[in-house]
Amino acid sequence: MNAKEQLQQYLQQNPTIITVAGNIGLGKTTTAEALASDLGILISRELDNNVLDLDLLWKFVGATAEEKPKHCYVLQEDLCYRRLEARRGKWITRKSFIEDRTPEEDPAVLHRLFLENGYLGQQQYDDLQNLWKAQARKTPTSGIMVVLQGSAELARAGIEKRGRPGELDGWQLERDLKPMEQFYREFPRQVGQYGLHNGVLVEVDRGVIDPQQESHKEGIYSLILKEIEKKGK
Repeated sequence: MNAKEQLQQYLQQNPTIITVAGNIGLGKTTTAEALASDLGILISRELDNNVLDLDLLWKFVGATAEEKPKHCYVLQEDLCYRRLEARRGKWITRKSFIEDRTPEEDPAVLHRLFLENGYLGQQQYDDLQNLWKAQARKTPTSGIMVVLQGSAELARAGIEKRGRPGELDGWQLERDLKPMEQFYREFPRQVGQYGLHNGVLVEVDRGVIDPQQESHKEGIYSLILKEIEKKGK
């Protein structure tokens, strides 16, 4: 069997939550959709799961830098409950599925960015960190995590290519994407503190790997299987 077939067999015998992390614009949804289709498993899309309260989101996105602190905490608190409830709801089937957005990206990356940018105060940041850790205890853990790595410039190019409303102005290269590039480099070492992942983690260089290409997907599967084998020893 090739790596794809071996991983398919593993996921059938061991129901697993797979989750994809990475900077804005690096192709988390594209990657999740490609792997879900290829492996024959379900997908949990952020935009399909009522995870985003659009009223809260647009109040934050549309606010000036001076006004964003008024809306940031409420949005992030709401996202915690919605994002983790989406995982709990999908796991009811006890069948393997893949998420196009790793929950831990909020507390480990975005909250850190918002603290640095002044959108969250220190006490608000601390409260959100504690909330995530408390809610994680009620939530099933992921068993496979794929972290997409890439330059801030590559992320910005992805944002410009898809042209979603609010993103072009909302995610700026110097203010947002470059700090987040560094945060995502540190993410694999920090993700365990939230208690939502208990399994293997592989990093994928999006400057080199295209998850839509068959040979590249086979390479990702091989990396995952190698980590599963190592963890089992």
